[in-house]
Amino acid sequence: MKKIIILLVFILSSCGIPYDGETIINLSFKFEDKNAIPTPNIETSISSDFNSYVVYNVDDDVYNKKSDENGRLQLKMFKPVSTFAIHINSSSYLSYDIINITADTIQNYNFDFGTITMFKLEDLADFNITPNQINSNKIIDKIEVVAVKYNNIIDFSTPEVYYPTFNYSLKKNQNFTLKYTIKDLNNNSKQNFIENLSIANNTLYHIITY
Repeated sequence: MKKIIILLVFILSSCGIPYDGETIINLSFKFEDKNAIPTPNIETSISSDFNSYVVYNVDDDVYNKKSDENGRLQLKMFKPVSTFAIHINSSSYLSYDIINITADTIQNYNFDFGTITMFKLEDLADFNITPNQINSNKIIDKIEVVAVKYNNIIDFSTPEVYYPTFNYSLKKNQNFTLKYTIKDLNNNSKQNFIENLSIANNTLYHIITY
């Protein structure tokens, strides 16, 4: 039995991800569509993750599984000791890449990624922000869009530098909140703003003047 485990660890390591070969972890997911209805047959697969990009066809055939009729999925695997990624794929929905997952992310034997909303392209509308700078001493310091939205990259790393995002894919026909912060470079003071907005079926354009 011990020889079998050692052989399995060797095979997995040769695929691109080193595993500790002893600690079994359980990764949990729940998948729902835009109406919070469970979505079955959503497939997850494990891949190497170099420089924040998923390397496909490396380990995808080693650990992969599909969600059940309740949209739930539990994946048991040896605990990786290096950075890895999870690719979420479906023929009916848009995909996700969960990147920069490390041993520090998964600190115990069970890690729950929570509920992930699966979108179709027709479920979404673009929300585009245009910065309108009228004062050269002011900048947009932070932007937060509180909404049901889709981003194909779920990044577990902590970025060293924050850059405001100006383009979003939002679920159609919803009210949402735009929060942003304007920083004055003269005295480093910051002013926070909150706007309540609504998006319908088409692209929504919004201007931030500062």
